[in-house]
Amino acid sequence: MKIKKTQISFFPSLLLCVFFLLTLSFCTKAESPKQDYGVFLGIGGNTGTEEQDEESLQKLKNYRMVVLEPTNFSPEQIREIKADGTKVYGYLNIGALENFRPYYEDFKKDSLAPYENWEEEYWMDVSNPQWQDFLINSLGKQYAAMGLDGFFLDNTDIYYQYPKEEIYQGLKKILTGLKQYSLPLILNGGDTFVQKSIE
Repeated sequence: MKIKKTQISFFPSLLLCVFFLLTLSFCTKAESPKQDYGVFLGIGGNTGTEEQDEESLQKLKNYRMVVLEPTNFSPEQIREIKADGTKVYGYLNIGALENFRPYYEDFKKDSLAPYENWEEEYWMDVSNPQWQDFLINSLGKQYAAMGLDGFFLDNTDIYYQYPKEEIYQGLKKILTGLKQYSLPLILNGGDTFVQKSIE
């Protein structure tokens, strides 16, 4: 009888321990930490099926900061990504023009030369007032209205490629113009431009 009594009290104790351990593991289960940053120009929130778009949004939420192509997302989708604390920067190519852009035909005459090793891109004359106005008052305004946290400005190394005063002044004018939206600017490839600005 004594053995039977021990077995009966052992099982409730075992069940209680298992329940406690399961509860503890669920309560202390930490979410995996977010990665620092990612650049995602080829994915979007409105570029595939509904399932693919949702998968893209979930992927972006796993980062502290992302750079994305604004035209691939709606303002609502950008808000959704930001709701989890992710900073969203919009990609804006200010020093080169890609041939797949809807405005390519409008500006190809203002390109300086093909971009080596990037067949679909051309270096742009950033001193051109029409290009400056388009970047600042058209794309910049449109992207800022989407609720982005900042701009990721690509190909600011145009000044390295074409170290002329008018190119430097053109970049400066574009950056000054974009500052009106009170958003941080990240310069990609702009070390020569920044160095001259510091001097």
